[in-house]
Amino acid sequence: MKHTYISLGSACDTAMVMDSAGVRKRGYPFDWLWNLDTGLESVTEIIRNDFKQITSDNCYAKKRHYRFSDSMIVYKDYPSIAHLHVNPLEDIKEHQKSCRRAFRFIEEMKRNTTKHFIYYRCFEEDLLQGKSDSINDTFNRLINEGENFVDMMTEKYPNIRKAFHLLLIIQVNENLLKQAKKIIETYTNNQFNQKYNKIIKVSYTITRNDEDKRLKCIWRLQWMNALSHIKIPFFYKSGIMLRILLGYCQLFFINLLSANSSQKKK
Repeated sequence: MKHTYISLGSACDTAMVMDSAGVRKRGYPFDWLWNLDTGLESVTEIIRNDFKQITSDNCYAKKRHYRFSDSMIVYKDYPSIAHLHVNPLEDIKEHQKSCRRAFRFIEEMKRNTTKHFIYYRCFEEDLLQGKSDSINDTFNRLINEGENFVDMMTEKYPNIRKAFHLLLIIQVNENLLKQAKKIIETYTNNQFNQKYNKIIKVSYTITRNDEDKRLKCIWRLQWMNALSHIKIPFFYKSGIMLRILLGYCQLFFINLLSANSSQKKK
């Protein structure tokens, strides 16, 4: 059976990593949106309503966004979801592309393929918005979003029930990685709900930092490790394992250069 991999956000990290892993073959509606606030909750609602709120000709607005200094193009019905990379409000071609991706999603759900959905939630973003006091809060929110998504999808598209997987990832700062790992292990070891445990997998990564080569390397490496644990055909998995190996090599040399630099300063 053919495998299809679809990003659910919550921002472009997911699509970027899927591109790097070679599993993102077609574009879907949530690839490049900034949706770190309402996240999978709004995605679930959008899919349930057949994308009607984000495909109409007047679905956009330019507004001040609480997270950015400049006004952003957002959806009128979902003002926290921002378009960072394109302007579909003024560029009709970008709006048409967004609509094609939405309709492609709907058609893909009808096809006889194994579907893999990937989504992440960032603890630091939740903390910034006052929606979380701890990693546990954000993780519980992530799991709740995931279970609600599974319920909606299996009700709306009953045919996908036996070939449907959801990878949920929590992103944290480097100093919280051990705590995140422990939370993931505890959840995995105690996941008794048969309704979800064959569909939902969980993992963690460091929060992306483009200014620090070492942290960016760890981010990419952890994402590849997360992807390696979902069901992927051998051809793609071998490519991911090669990227993991190269990632460890890159991280080794980055750490080595950093150590040499520190020695010279002394």
